[in-house]
This record gives sequence, structure tokens and C-alpha cells, in this order.
Amino acid sequence: MAQAEEVETVRVEPDADRLERLNLLLAEVWRGNPFYRDKWRRTGLREESLASLEDLGRFPFTSRAELERDQRRTPLLGTNLTFPLDEYHQVHRSSGTSGASLLWADTRASWEWLVERSEELFRMAGVDASDRVLLAAGGGAAAR
Repeated sequence: MAQAEEVETVRVEPDADRLERLNLLLAEVWRGNPFYRDKWRRTGLREESLASLEDLGRFPFTSRAELERDQRRTPLLGTNLTFPLDEYHQVHRSSGTSGASLLWADTRASWEWLVERSEELFRMAGVDASDRVLLAAGGGAAAR
């Protein structure tokens, strides 16, 4: 008889929880990130909490070209930084295959968050300690 597969359930956050976390994130970006604060003000947005997830639709899309311009004007990382420079611990660079290479930085907390979410995705896909995974991230470089 075949062994029943164990299925991991994924907890879906209620909209109220997601909205609260999104509002905390937006408040932090309004306070610390000149790139987005200036962009949002130019489009008429004000610093205020969102009443619903649908309100996020008022925020303008950010293009790669905007990020490239920002980094050309303010080398190396541009003004798209939410925290003081000394809080960033890792810097990454895109391959530049669709334009100039872009740089972005992670704090220890943002890098740990990314690693934890990646681990969750692998577990959801059924990857376990007996598997081997090749992460093919072409062209990018990371420095600590």
C-alpha cells in the first residue's frame, strides 16, 4: 500500500493582518527612503495609513529606468535606501542584461527574511535534507 503523502498547510494571513504589516512597512519607507518619499509626493500621495489593501493601487509603479537614473545621479546605491548606510551588510549587483547593472543592499534583517522565505518555499515544494539544490543566479555579485 502506498504511503500517504504528508501535505504541509500554508497559513494565509487575513487581510487585516496584511494591511497592518503593510502600513508599518510604508511608514518606515516614508520616514527613511528619499527615493520613494519624493516619488510618492510628486504623484500627490501623503503619508497616511491605508484603509484597505486596494488603496495600494494609488501608488505608482516603479520602473527599472527610474532606478537606473537614480543610481547614475547618486552613485553607487542611489537614494533608494531606507536605513543609514552602515546598517546595510550585503550589496548585490544585477547582471545588466536589460540595461545598466543595478545595485541593491540588504540589512542583516532583510537578508535573513529573504533566506527564511526561500526556505519556506523549498519546504512547500517538498525539498528536504536529502535533496540538493543548485541556485543558478547568473551575473549578480554579492559583497559583505
